[in-house]
Amino acid sequence: MSSSDVLVQWGDTEKFPENPNGSIAFLDRDGVINIGRPDYVKNLNELRIFSGVKESIERISKRGYYVCVVTNQSQVNRGIMSEADLIMIHSFLLSELKINLILSCTHSPKERCRCRKPSPAMLRLGNELLNASFGNKNRLTERVDIPKEMGEVDWWSTKKPVSKNRLDFMVGDRLSDLGAGWAYGARLFQTNNHTGLPEVVEDILSERPGVDFNPVGR
Repeated sequence: MSSSDVLVQWGDTEKFPENPNGSIAFLDRDGVINIGRPDYVKNLNELRIFSGVKESIERISKRGYYVCVVTNQSQVNRGIMSEADLIMIHSFLLSELKINLILSCTHSPKERCRCRKPSPAMLRLGNELLNASFGNKNRLTERVDIPKEMGEVDWWSTKKPVSKNRLDFMVGDRLSDLGAGWAYGARLFQTNNHTGLPEVVEDILSERPGVDFNPVGR
């Protein structure tokens, strides 16, 4: 494991959208898909998926979006939980929900990696993998190194970057999620961490632009 790699877990290819529109739904995990915990979700027994999330993701996939979860899970490198338990949790989510790809940054903030949100590196990697520029969809679990350029951002730019597809969006409950989505150029939707994804799914599918966000608070 290096300080510039991401844990990659693929979903079943049968769950990929039948008529992909080229857009990607980037979802944070805790506070969006499942209820977060102050002491972290450390095993399957502690995982509680929000009511309505399964149906919300199915609606998003039916519209042609790839669904990619991008999540910071520093408790792995800090020794609070094992990587094996994280893989087990995500394997369960991939089996139960129509998710195509889960990308996890397991580094602690002190490691100063390239992938931890608000870096857009995991979103950029997800775009590359899902659009088959590199990577292999037949690999179920692997670690992928993040090229330096994937984490580069001009946070002081007066203009939000532009994503490759205007409908790409990021859903999260934290400012770090919105920052990653902003740096990628995605539409941004912030959830209440007590309700998760179903709270914003109508706005997403209505193709609304999402919330206005300034990463440096100008």
